[in-house]
Amino acid sequence: MKNDAWKLFMEEYRRHNQEDKLSAEKENIGKEMVKRCEGVPLAIIKLGQELAGKESLDEWSIVHQNLMSFLTDNVLQVLAPSFDDLPDHLKLCFIYLGLWPEDSVIDAEKLYHFWIVEGLVKPQDIRVGVTALNVAEQYLTEPARMSMVEVEEEDAPSVRRLKFCRVTRMMRQLCISKGNQINFSHRIDSLVGSNSTSSFLRNKTGRLFVCLEKLEDSGILAKKQHTWNLHSLHILDAHKRQAKRPVRLSGKFDVEELRLLRLLDFDGAEIGWDEIAADGRSVIRRSELLEGISKLVRLRYLSFKRCILTQLPAAISNLLCLQVLDLRVDDSITEVILPNVLWKMRKMKHLYLPRMFRTYTGDKLRLDGLTELETLENFITRVCNVTDLQTLTELHNLAVKIDGDLTDLQFINEHLKQPSNKQIQLSIDVRNFDCFVDNRHSVIRELLQYRAIRIFCIEGHIRELPPKNKISPSLTKLVLIGSELEKDPMESLSKLPNLRVLVLDDNAFEGTDMVSPPSGFTELKRLEILNLIFLESWTIQNNSVPKLSSIKIENCPKLRIPDGFKFLAALKKLEIAKMPKSFANMLCGIDGRRDEDTDIVEYVKITFPITDEITRSQDEASSSDVHTA
Repeated sequence: MKNDAWKLFMEEYRRHNQEDKLSAEKENIGKEMVKRCEGVPLAIIKLGQELAGKESLDEWSIVHQNLMSFLTDNVLQVLAPSFDDLPDHLKLCFIYLGLWPEDSVIDAEKLYHFWIVEGLVKPQDIRVGVTALNVAEQYLTEPARMSMVEVEEEDAPSVRRLKFCRVTRMMRQLCISKGNQINFSHRIDSLVGSNSTSSFLRNKTGRLFVCLEKLEDSGILAKKQHTWNLHSLHILDAHKRQAKRPVRLSGKFDVEELRLLRLLDFDGAEIGWDEIAADGRSVIRRSELLEGISKLVRLRYLSFKRCILTQLPAAISNLLCLQVLDLRVDDSITEVILPNVLWKMRKMKHLYLPRMFRTYTGDKLRLDGLTELETLENFITRVCNVTDLQTLTELHNLAVKIDGDLTDLQFINEHLKQPSNKQIQLSIDVRNFDCFVDNRHSVIRELLQYRAIRIFCIEGHIRELPPKNKISPSLTKLVLIGSELEKDPMESLSKLPNLRVLVLDDNAFEGTDMVSPPSGFTELKRLEILNLIFLESWTIQNNSVPKLSSIKIENCPKLRIPDGFKFLAALKKLEIAKMPKSFANMLCGIDGRRDEDTDIVEYVKITFPITDEITRSQDEASSSDVHTA
């Protein structure tokens, strides 16, 4: 990418200047300026045109010193036609990207929900078989095609193809500039000791993006009489982004008066619960913030993603207009306690449950009233009524977890066979499920044939995989844990046309030799080989795994350096953990032996965890990264 940017600059420069070769000083300054153009072609072209008219090094230095001013004054004018070329319905979608702080990586699915709730997705684009989320992803694809937005695809697409997006600093300035022209939104990046708050109070916009930097910032909405018109509020915890303790939001973060609020997004904050003495003997825990949220009856979207949240009050069921509820809290939270009231919220379309949860009463969570539900994630059959799935007639995307229960697995298998459920795209995680008898093995075989299955994870003995023509071609991710396969799985799995991620863990394969056949694994990008204690050799044949970019090898004590590493042209990252010293030393050439397969380390980032006792050269012993290209 860097070379492409410099090449584009030089092509444009030479169109306007006959200088055959730049001096070393000009080239150094030029490359620094091109780097700050952030890969935006129009910015690079404009810079090439500007410098073509500058003969002396001093003139180049002046442009360098004033580069940001030059880019702002000139490039925004050049970028504006790209914005003007967007269809009208995509212009507001693009402006929305300016809400996030500079250099933010934006969750694509969250962005889609924002657009939908804000009414930016045209109803006429939604039709049978095409959901609003599908349409929103199509909307993002267009500015990405025009190089206005950078996108990153999912490693293993299950529902959405795109995972993240971001805009360059200059494109973000364009978003903000165009947004200011129509009073689209207001941002507060630093609250205390600034004029940001007062400027917002004079502002009539209905959207506010608050970036919390200090504990005092959480009082920004307390007793503010001019926030009544807010309909969209985003709270981003800057501490969370910096891996620090999040800001704790308590009762003084007053949202109760924001009666028009339709969208409320907490990203990474701590949602506080206070202990109040009831009668001197018992303690009642309550959260004024959550109680206030429960009174925002116009809410369509509510997210606690990555937040510190341990329980939800029953009053949440007051939000009868809520369409999206995201409870995927921070991974540090081992369990969230939920009220058994979500079934009452009949307008719900997208429900993201916590990774682990239970109800206050210990009963199974009811979801049978959610007849408009399209997305259901973290549906755990141990704590949810599996029969409720029969009532979810609009369900398109289902991520389910099953812990060893054959009856639940059979019910889901039969449910998916119904003609009315052909639209469901399935991600399934089966744990503690050994297939020593045929009725257990047959249900796994049937699930693997389900054409809409995208992600399949199974922990337990299965001995053998179905034939390659009996595994769904739609599968994008497969995780096998403790499968104890007797035959090399590579032959069967290599023919899956959409497989992007493959994980073999805990003696998933008990043989000694694996072979990746030629022309196999055409889409595989990530491979993890973990805890295969019998594996001795892995051969990668020519034209196999052409897109494989990431490999992790851990605790395979007998494994030699894979034969055919030299064919992995796309490999960028190799992670090694708990491997013998001889393996690591040979891979890094410390033992003096090198060949075509080990030479690949010159171009690949290889990571050894610091905790592993792996012999390396003295000057490398304090570093965890070896050979970074």
